[in-house]
Parts: sequence; structure tokens; C-alpha cells
Amino acid sequence: MVNVYPFNIDTAPYAALERIHGLCFTESWDEDTFEAMLTVYGTYGVAITINEALEGFVLYRQPFDDAEILTICVNPKKENQGYGSRLIKSMLHYLKKPGKCFLEVSPKNTYAVKLYEKFHFKIIHTRKDYYEIGLDAYVMMRDI
Repeated sequence: MVNVYPFNIDTAPYAALERIHGLCFTESWDEDTFEAMLTVYGTYGVAITINEALEGFVLYRQPFDDAEILTICVNPKKENQGYGSRLIKSMLHYLKKPGKCFLEVSPKNTYAVKLYEKFHFKIIHTRKDYYEIGLDAYVMMRDI
């Protein structure tokens, strides 16, 4: 059974967040990093579980009107099954209106760029050398 639900600093599944993030990123965050991120005002997450096992999540921050997606990942074994879309759709539901939502994404991550465009995010800027030497980032935005 698939379950999508919000979480905060008190309800976050820290070990599972670290595990999934490690599957998705070479420079992944540990439990302490997730806890530190969630202590910042306006930071929340949405998780997706399959048969009670965490398979993906999005972490976002909306301290005031505007929001930012801090990270999103889905277990690589569960990609292309619509879970990323469900996470973004749920996160957008929880955002307070009005405002804008921003994110950074590597232009090389074409799957993610297409996913964000599906949800009406538009590229508004390119940050040079954002991730590592020679690797830029698109800044994308949409209205909430």
C-alpha cells in the first residue's frame, strides 16, 4: 500500500531519510543534517512509503510567502512509477498561498527538469559552477 504524508522535526524518519538520500546522491546528507535542516523555521517534508517502507521524500522550506525545494529523491529502484510526481503534488498542496516556489537542479538531470516542468516550474536563471567545478544549476520557479 502506498502512503503519502507530511512530516516535521518531531515526526521525521531520520534514518530512512539518510538511507534514501544516500541512494540518490553521491554527496548525501546524514541524520544530523536532516535534523539541523528541520530545525529551521518553516522547513517540512513529505514522505512516500510503500508497505510502510520509505521510498522517497521531498524536503522544503516556506518560512513566509515563498518556498524552496531543498531536496527530493525517490529510491532508484522505484523511479518512473509516478512517485516523484506524487511527492511534488502533495508538497504543492501543503504550501501556503500566495507566493512562489524555487529550486535548483542540474541541467544534466533531464528527468528531474522534465518532472518540474510538468508542474509548471520554469527556468529563470543559470547559476554557474553551483554544484562542483564546471557543473551549473538551473534555478526554476513557479507560482504557488
